[in-house]
Amino acid sequence: MLASLGLASVTFGAWINNYRPFFIAATMSLLGLAFYRTYSGKGNISPWSKRILWITAAVSIGLTAYSILQSARGN
Repeated sequence: MLASLGLASVTFGAWINNYRPFFIAATMSLLGLAFYRTYSGKGNISPWSKRILWITAAVSIGLTAYSILQSARGN
């Protein structure tokens, strides 16, 4: 049973890899929208929300860069 789950995850990983550019574009677009809404001056955004946004942006950009560099190396 566990072997079938492992094979299913490998198949899913191969399938989703074809859509990686779309997911990267969606991630960057949503981060841009979040920054725009946070810093556009409308409303009162707490400092805590700004910290969470910056942490999320750093993690997202870091993981995206790592993924792109790994695929460029051919791994």
